[in-house]
Amino acid sequence: MHSTSFPVAGVRLGLTAALLGTTALVAAPAMAQSGSAGQGLGEIVVTASKRSENLQDVPISISAIGAEQLASRGVTASADLGNVVPNLQVSSQYGETSPNFSLRGVGVANEFTSNTASPIGVYVDEVSQTFRYTHGLQLYDLERVEVLRGPQGTLFGRNTTGGAINMYTRKPQLEDANGYLTAGFGNYNRWKIQGAAEATLVPDQVGLRLAFNRLKGDGYFSEPDKVAGAHDSYGTADSIGLRGNLRIKPNDDLDINIGAYYAKDDPIGYPLHYLGLLGADANGNGGTDFFGSTRQGGITPGGAVCCSYKEVSYDKQGKFLTESWGLNFNLNYQIGDNWSITSVTGYTDSKYNLDIDNDATPQDIYFIFYRSKGKDFSQDFRINYDSESLKGLLGIYYGNDKIDTNNTVLAYNVLPDFPADGNPADWAPGVNNSFNVLYGFRQKRKTFAIYSEATLSITQQLELTAGLRYTKDKLQYANGYSHPITDFPGVEVFSLYDDLNLKNSYDNWSGRAILNYAWTDSIKTYLSFSRGYRSGSYNGFGFVTPAAVYFVQPEKLDSWEFGFKTRFAGDRVQINGAVFHYDYQNQQVSEVIGGLSFNRNLSGKVKGFEVELLAKPIPALTLRGAVGYLDTKYNKKNPCLSPDGIETEACGPAGGTPVAGNQIPFASKWTLSGGGDLTLGTVADGDIVFSGEVSYKSSFWYDMFNDNARPPALVNDGMGGTFQLYPGGKTDLVGSKGYALVNASLAWNHENYQIKFWGKNVFDKKYYPFGYDTAGAFGTVLLTPGMPRTYGVEATVRF
Repeated sequence: MHSTSFPVAGVRLGLTAALLGTTALVAAPAMAQSGSAGQGLGEIVVTASKRSENLQDVPISISAIGAEQLASRGVTASADLGNVVPNLQVSSQYGETSPNFSLRGVGVANEFTSNTASPIGVYVDEVSQTFRYTHGLQLYDLERVEVLRGPQGTLFGRNTTGGAINMYTRKPQLEDANGYLTAGFGNYNRWKIQGAAEATLVPDQVGLRLAFNRLKGDGYFSEPDKVAGAHDSYGTADSIGLRGNLRIKPNDDLDINIGAYYAKDDPIGYPLHYLGLLGADANGNGGTDFFGSTRQGGITPGGAVCCSYKEVSYDKQGKFLTESWGLNFNLNYQIGDNWSITSVTGYTDSKYNLDIDNDATPQDIYFIFYRSKGKDFSQDFRINYDSESLKGLLGIYYGNDKIDTNNTVLAYNVLPDFPADGNPADWAPGVNNSFNVLYGFRQKRKTFAIYSEATLSITQQLELTAGLRYTKDKLQYANGYSHPITDFPGVEVFSLYDDLNLKNSYDNWSGRAILNYAWTDSIKTYLSFSRGYRSGSYNGFGFVTPAAVYFVQPEKLDSWEFGFKTRFAGDRVQINGAVFHYDYQNQQVSEVIGGLSFNRNLSGKVKGFEVELLAKPIPALTLRGAVGYLDTKYNKKNPCLSPDGIETEACGPAGGTPVAGNQIPFASKWTLSGGGDLTLGTVADGDIVFSGEVSYKSSFWYDMFNDNARPPALVNDGMGGTFQLYPGGKTDLVGSKGYALVNASLAWNHENYQIKFWGKNVFDKKYYPFGYDTAGAFGTVLLTPGMPRTYGVEATVRF
């Protein structure tokens, strides 16, 4: 596997954190607190069960991070969540606003099609964000983030196998006017302006909050030798976010929240590095791709030597545009002492345009224009009952999403034109040995669900929770087409297929049962069984033949979990933990074959645990820590996967590549983090606060093959012959070694002002959180480099 070792600097900071009093193993739900109680931690309030409850009373595994902790821990982008939540990994080749979440080994791995649903549900103010490219657009002016680990098969929107990430924006408090303005500047010429203003239009009844976020800056990765089509830098910042929340509360029984947002992220695309495999040594050094390109001392078209970690050389990498706007309407109405109704309505309109140089070299080998437009409507309605001995709800959910995709793939245009019949006398411009394709489709999905859950207090110490959900999905793939085109996009050569239409419908029963026992007011344990479900989809990158566009079965996950939640030492120490076992059926994974991607279904097992610590030994010091452990393995019953995209019963040279016994991708065996906030003293009526965070992820694989040897692939060329697409042999560089990252900040906090100096990845660690195997297409492994060291200063005014 490629990349990184645990840095000495990371070890130094980890030991420093230990000396401060944290246990090297632990980091925890930071606070979504209603306030501190003396020297204690205070109550951490969450809504994971669709009602406001103390975190310690909720019998599921949750990390809750409040607004202050989001700021002090440096959580400003979706990828930062992976540094503060155990057993969570965040990766993507498409930048900060298009994350791939993997929670306890459940995720989309290296899948990059836009039409599949995420196994990790992402919700903003309870509204489901169906399309993954919208998951990172709203991380500003938040009240808190809740990360729920384990299948969410009862209460949440679209039903997920891996968990849920719930973001709650700040709502008007219906009190005095207030707000803040933050301005910051950092290296790479990056500047940020963020703020919010809240006005109470009618005291205690009507309030309005407006928030915005603007970020712009140069790229992290420079171009050593700019040529036509290239840019000065890649991975730039250019984003804007606007949000408005109107709250109407005419009386104590009725609470209405109406929200609207607009978000746009339009940077020069995040880059890829590549490892050339032809002639490479065991560590991937010194090799080239099929066309002779190499990053190790290679020569760019303009003559510059390339490339260091912070350099890339492209021929035409472009913009990565993600744009979205949405509306939500949340209503809560209390009917008497015990009954209430809740309605959550959401609509999202989104666009996704990526111009990505997918060979990562200065040659015109493989370039893709991704173009998708999505619309998503959801309605969740539930009736709630709440008494001292019984709590319950009954709900219905409806979701309707649609995505239109029209992509252009330009492959091997670096090769010269040649005559179709091989006779030089018949040479004609425009007939070439490149493979350029314009393809597209429309996918529609309708989801209906009815669900119910109840919690019964059997005794003063024992509670039983039971929930059940029925889901019905209808999926349609419509107007599918694939048209090869000439070197000049838009001129059609012929049609591979047209008017491809497919339909599937399926249903599912899911739910959970939980026994929760309070040994004391401060020590509680629970035992649960839960089942989650992920909607099926179609293979959205299968454009070579209509047979490559097929239905990918829904996945199902059964989980057994034992957990504990404790508070002691006078409410100054909190330790929570869980042990779990997953039976994972029909996991949707992506198999990259050459330059193509095929979605598959595989089954496996996941075992693991996590322990989280939050401590406040003295008023001036808050400590956090966490440890997560995973043991993942694919089942022996899985079919072998052959290099031409077909499942086969045979394994080895005569058949496909075995995956049985392999680890699930993007599932580090160990995830560790530790840190804290220390008030050093007071200056000019403001506290000087140092915050630090160390996070470590052990090695993991980018795909389900791990380091297995693959047989050579012979692919039908459509004209009665075959050609070798994939070289035989072992590609053992499709993964990452373990790495540690360190963040830190020093702030002066006044009631009305703040000045903060901050740094991320302060030891400038080089690492690769994402990658995939392109040996068959280019003779390479493609890798997404992690963000280098960043630092800056920001000032905040509160009013």
